[in-house]
Amino acid sequence: MAFAARFVTFFLAFSNLVSLSLAAPAPAVVCSLDQIAADVQQISTQTLALDNHVLAFPDSGGLASDAMLVHTDLQGVISAIDTTAADMEPCPAPFNDDLFQNLLSSVQTIISQESQAMNDLVAKKPAFDAVGGVSPIFKQDLDNLRASSVVLENVWLARAPADLVGQAQTLADEINNVLASAQAAYA
Repeated sequence: MAFAARFVTFFLAFSNLVSLSLAAPAPAVVCSLDQIAADVQQISTQTLALDNHVLAFPDSGGLASDAMLVHTDLQGVISAIDTTAADMEPCPAPFNDDLFQNLLSSVQTIISQESQAMNDLVAKKPAFDAVGGVSPIFKQDLDNLRASSVVLENVWLARAPADLVGQAQTLADEINNVLASAQAAYA
């Protein structure tokens, strides 16, 4: 009986050891500043595409298929933001001042673009309402955009050098206000 208990214990321990040694190691997650720069550029590109489709939508007689291009663009901005947050997550904090200053500059540009896109989206709301069923989709997109933006802001703010946290928070507040206004218009 004692031998059987020892054999079972040995067998279980050996099985666990073998399964651990055969398990594939987790891929190393690295911080790539070049990838983050490309991600930030993608946010800008997607935001400009969004604004172009909003502006192209006619004030009356618009088609649902054209309105859905705006929906697709909103999803593209959300995806680009989510990717940026995921790629920034493994980076050590804080970033150095020069790197973060470059990010601040890029974020200021994106906020200007996003502010314009959101203002245009709000201005075109009557045209989108006339299509029927589109505005609730945009409302959900705007809610998702705000949620993704908050995640990116938190990751970004966690990597801000102490002397630049105030500037970074001001930009985060600015984009939150822009998005809140658009959300309120589509509520």
